[in-house]
Amino acid sequence: MLSLSLGGDHSVAIGTQAGVSKFYRDRKKSIGCLWIDAHADMNTPETSPSGNVHGMPFAATLGYGPKALTHIFGYAPKIRAKNCVLIGARNLDARERAVVKDSGVKVFTMRAIDELGLRVVMEKSLAAVTQGTAGFVTSFDMDVVDPSEAPGVGTPGARPASPSARLTSPWNDCGQRKDAGLELVEINPIIDLHNKTAMLGVGLISSALGRRFCEQENPRRASLRRPFRRARGLADLGGFRAAGARTRPSTKSSPSASPAKAAGWSARRRISFCRPCSKTASRSPPRSTRQGPN
Repeated sequence: MLSLSLGGDHSVAIGTQAGVSKFYRDRKKSIGCLWIDAHADMNTPETSPSGNVHGMPFAATLGYGPKALTHIFGYAPKIRAKNCVLIGARNLDARERAVVKDSGVKVFTMRAIDELGLRVVMEKSLAAVTQGTAGFVTSFDMDVVDPSEAPGVGTPGARPASPSARLTSPWNDCGQRKDAGLELVEINPIIDLHNKTAMLGVGLISSALGRRFCEQENPRRASLRRPFRRARGLADLGGFRAAGARTRPSTKSSPSASPAKAAGWSARRRISFCRPCSKTASRSPPRSTRQGPN
């Protein structure tokens, strides 16, 4: 069974991860956590510069912070730190760093990803979150993705992560099917561009659930590409016709049209739309080489 959560504010993870943890706790089992985020989200009310709760969910899961957030269902922590991994961190608050270091969570920063490679990082992360656990939850914050790919996030990271398609590929390649929960958060449709971030999120979820990312295609792109497949020249694009362009005669309505005529029409059209070459230039020699009076 897989818990799938879609959200905006990352603070929803406080409740979703508490619920998944309680489900496995009742069965005498534990889970791990894979936190993919540009921020650590391990602030407390004492360390947070802004006081926003969406910067505290990972800390609450680990038992740091006010009891109202950490002791949902009456116990804390919800997940043991040794089974938690933070991937893609690059924007940490000054006082938050001490909490991250004290927690014992394994952290892979952008520098670690650059040096080790994303696949190695993901394999080590999966080994940590699945060691002695019944499964793991994944909390994916869209601000870890390059803002050019995911513009609809509230707090984009200063430095983009590796291509987003590769962030979920290890689920397919490594054969780790111990998913206990998956949440995709921080999608803000108000500031998104043409629903780009939401469509990317759907692709990431599909990839995490087993579909190869390369098999997916943006339906909007596909619908835009189809009309251009039949385009033969500039005169056919977008319903506009260049000055002096001829309309292609229909061979179906005119049985007498010969292949030679059709070939001649194609040749004339190519000359009309191609840049001047040696063949077309020879038809109109420069003024200085013409014979006779000026």
